[in-house]
Amino acid sequence: MKKLSTILLLVLIFSLIGFAQESKNIKPKVRKAAYFDETPPLIDMKIILPGERDRSWKDGIIQNDFLPRDTKGEPNFVDPLAQNEFGSTDVRGPLVNIEGVGNVNGVYPPDTDGDVGPNHYFQMINLSFAIFDKSGALLYGPVDNSTLMEWFRWCMDRP
Repeated sequence: MKKLSTILLLVLIFSLIGFAQESKNIKPKVRKAAYFDETPPLIDMKIILPGERDRSWKDGIIQNDFLPRDTKGEPNFVDPLAQNEFGSTDVRGPLVNIEGVGNVNGVYPPDTDGDVGPNHYFQMINLSFAIFDKSGALLYGPVDNSTLMEWFRWCMDRP
């Protein structure tokens, strides 16, 4: 009896999957863009300097109820994926090392990201960005990410 109910359940599941896939014969609609525009050169955009932002709404606490905690509220667990030994050091170092921008917004931990283009290095840390040339010289910034958003506000305010 148990084997029969298992087989019936599997047949039901596979038939529902097949029905769901058949009902998705919707062709995507390809449309042309309704509007094109160009941003002004970055050098012409209004610069917004980086700085600490008001985070009083956090009250200094970021809730994470998924971690087990001790009586003092501190995380109480052992990370099973923590690395316990160093790997090999047979790795060639970087060809160019750019100092980059520090954590100018006071956000902890700093979330750093960057991308290398043919002639420039673009670095973004949390709420700010900067642009360097390939030799590491700072060309632009650091400025607040809102500098880029000002252009969008300008577009929305245009007639």
